[in-house]
Amino acid sequence: MAKTKEQQPSKKDKLTDSEKKKLKQQNKAKANPKKSQEKQEKNQGRRDKREADEKREKDFADERKLLKEKEALDMKKKKEKEALEMKKKKEQMNVALKESEEKIAKATEDTEEKMA
Repeated sequence: MAKTKEQQPSKKDKLTDSEKKKLKQQNKAKANPKKSQEKQEKNQGRRDKREADEKREKDFADERKLLKEKEALDMKKKKEKEALEMKKKKEQMNVALKESEEKIAKATEDTEEKMA
């Protein structure tokens, strides 16, 4: 039998898929409360496990980020230390060069004096 327009539910009266699913779950829970309780506990266990996994992943990511920042800071300090050491070596070489130039100049003067 075909339903008349008056017998068909209007768009306002129709249930969405999610509402139908919730209604079906409520009916099942009424029919078998023990099984429903077990399912709720099982689902809650899954949620708890998922939350623990997400927290563990977040903690790991945070630790990794901190480690990378520390390594970057250590690398920066190392480069600064190397630059300072290079600067000191350059200064020492400049001092040694000046001393050598002075010795050569003095030796040249002594040689010129002896020849004169």
